[in-house]
Amino acid sequence: MKTPLQNLDRIVGSGLRWFCILSFLALMGVLSGVVFIRFWPIAKLSWSDEVIELLMAWIVFIGAAALWRENAHFRIEAILRVVEKLKFGWILGVAVETLSALFILLFTYFSYDLTIAAGDVSPILSLPRPLWYAVMPISGAIMVAYSFAYGVQMSRQTFVRGKPVAAAFKALDDGPGSCGDEKGTA
Repeated sequence: MKTPLQNLDRIVGSGLRWFCILSFLALMGVLSGVVFIRFWPIAKLSWSDEVIELLMAWIVFIGAAALWRENAHFRIEAILRVVEKLKFGWILGVAVETLSALFILLFTYFSYDLTIAAGDVSPILSLPRPLWYAVMPISGAIMVAYSFAYGVQMSRQTFVRGKPVAAAFKALDDGPGSCGDEKGTA
């Protein structure tokens, strides 16, 4: 039986994935329209640049949050695999996760400031410019939450189960929703 947090994780993951898919399809539609209009100038798409910028910003940052959630972001696996075999290698895993979470926390804070400070509007559609920047603190908050989940999971697997060497790295591979297996032996 899944816990409410596992259900929430599944819903968030599905929402992030579908948002990226639908945004990408919309971006592809607008870009196809721009190409079509260049060959057959039947209308003006002066608004397309703003929509493309907006969609790209949201795809990039929501996509980054989706990758963060699945722990599929870029990392150098070879170094982690060498370090995990060391007696206190798990400390490096915890340190890397802590520094990553700190970076994401600072990113979220300063991107929120940027979003609040943006007061202008887009020149053609007159949309508020904070729409372009709001995705940064939103995706940052999602990533901070998952960093916290990874930290809790790494702590549980490291200190509760008493397998400090490889357990912290296994927590990175398993993702936040795997604090226990399907049989409930967490």
